[in-house]
Amino acid sequence: MTDQDVTRDLSVIQEQLQAQSSAQDAIPAADALQRLSDLRERRTELEDSNLAENSKTAYAHDQERYGRWCKQMGLPPLPVNPEIVSLYLTDLSELIRSDGKPAYKVTSLRRVVSSLARLQYDTGGGRGLGDHELIARTINGLANERQERAEGRDPLLTEDVLKVISHMDHSTWPAGVSSARDTFVVLVGFATALRRENVAGLTAGNLTIHPHDGLHVRVGRTKTDQAGRGALLAVPYGQVPATCAPCAWFRWASLLAADTIEERMALVLSTPRNPDDWQHVCRGAFPELPDDAPVVTRVTKSGRIMMNRVSGTALYKRLLFRLENAGYDPDRYGFHSLRAGFVTQALIKEATHKAIRNQTLHKTDMMVDHYDRDNLPLRNNAVTKLGL
Repeated sequence: MTDQDVTRDLSVIQEQLQAQSSAQDAIPAADALQRLSDLRERRTELEDSNLAENSKTAYAHDQERYGRWCKQMGLPPLPVNPEIVSLYLTDLSELIRSDGKPAYKVTSLRRVVSSLARLQYDTGGGRGLGDHELIARTINGLANERQERAEGRDPLLTEDVLKVISHMDHSTWPAGVSSARDTFVVLVGFATALRRENVAGLTAGNLTIHPHDGLHVRVGRTKTDQAGRGALLAVPYGQVPATCAPCAWFRWASLLAADTIEERMALVLSTPRNPDDWQHVCRGAFPELPDDAPVVTRVTKSGRIMMNRVSGTALYKRLLFRLENAGYDPDRYGFHSLRAGFVTQALIKEATHKAIRNQTLHKTDMMVDHYDRDNLPLRNNAVTKLGL
């Protein structure tokens, strides 16, 4: 929809309003038109805020690629045409990666449909692209043909987390700086079961030390809380210093708060090489940081801490780097492995579904059951009662 279209539509609305109002009640036409235009812009902002940043990025990528494909084929990208979209989806479904696997899974194609449905709505084409019979038949046909199995990530359990931390270089400059940051990320990611975007978005104001609970983590919008009501997650003081998240936060916060390279170097060099030799430091006075200071920041190879936050994708790549250094196959894991590991470890320890959901923020037991089936197939399984 062009600016001229918007102005024309608003003018019609304003004329209708004036026709229904008495002369003394109606505000000047120019003022009313300007106010309606401002309201429309504000409504657009509210619509945009309903989408997570990752969704916006994915939508923009999908829409741009669709536009390029239409241009190559000599087809009009707008208005969004279900016939053209179905052909585009068919074309994407035939793309093959270098390893011989389809470049687009059915789940990815469904996301493309969502992206183009958003494009249709934003350009005045209304809703319903995903429900169009032609689109639905194309997607459902591919799903039936491929019978793709959802590929989850292997979980990282408590012993795996400790192994990853133990293989980091904590006491050497400058490697110890990034090791302190990554230790904090791994422990908080595991103990809170937060997704990588939520961990990457933490600020110092989101983290507080409670005298009894341990570390309080205040989170805002999550995948299961798009309204952004927020939640308070607690991570207790660890039984051992190596897996104590409050201790990890103290070490990393001390580096963040240090004013000079010399101070940071002294903190790193005073850290015992072996995590088994660490002592609890979580009961002391924590360094003060501005509430809006990003927590997970970039660290240069020279040990400098850059006060700009890293992305969720960067956290994912960093975890794979740490896993590979610890002898794990990075192809089997992702940042979600920490979340899956939390659920799996909790189930092994006989935690209830409700207790697990208090931390994972899942709405129902269904997703907890999913982890149960995929990672602990013999748990509560009657096959163990057969006497085999």
